[in-house]
Amino acid sequence: MSDLRERKGYTYGIYSRLSPYRSAGVFSIKTQVRTEVGAPALKDILGHLELIRKAPVSAEELKQAKNTLAGRFVRDLETQEGLADAVLHGILHDLPEGHLDTFVQNVQAVGGEDVRRAAREWLRSENLLVTAVGDGAKIAAELAAFSSDPVVRVDENGEDIAVPEAAPAPAPAPVEAKP
Repeated sequence: MSDLRERKGYTYGIYSRLSPYRSAGVFSIKTQVRTEVGAPALKDILGHLELIRKAPVSAEELKQAKNTLAGRFVRDLETQEGLADAVLHGILHDLPEGHLDTFVQNVQAVGGEDVRRAAREWLRSENLLVTAVGDGAKIAAELAAFSSDPVVRVDENGEDIAVPEAAPAPAPAPVEAKP
């Protein structure tokens, strides 16, 4: 997704994260874009997700991702707090004994087809939830094009904002015939 930043200039940064929970997880992508490029940026992000589902990941991209995950894991274990968090994570998720010893090996064993298979199973467009923050009057219509579900607008407290119905078009001004 670096093309959103580097080639198109939509954002200074775009980030993704997988937050695992006991029975499910949340995969999120976050970025900040200007209002006028919100819809094109969303279209590109959704396109990237579809590409992950359909096309093989490049060897270089896979290597970089695995090295990032493995490196972060090892660094996190360097402190007592990080080690305690990792042990607690294992307990909460019923991971097998020794999971800390095999994590890096398991990450390095992931192949490109494993990534694509997981993406096909879990990154399905019908399960996506898009959250956009901005001028609702300017972005709601563009966001509506990405879903058959209605756009829900809320205020800063999460309360629904009544979306006014479009006013009927004014009647055309009468035209007087010239004699």
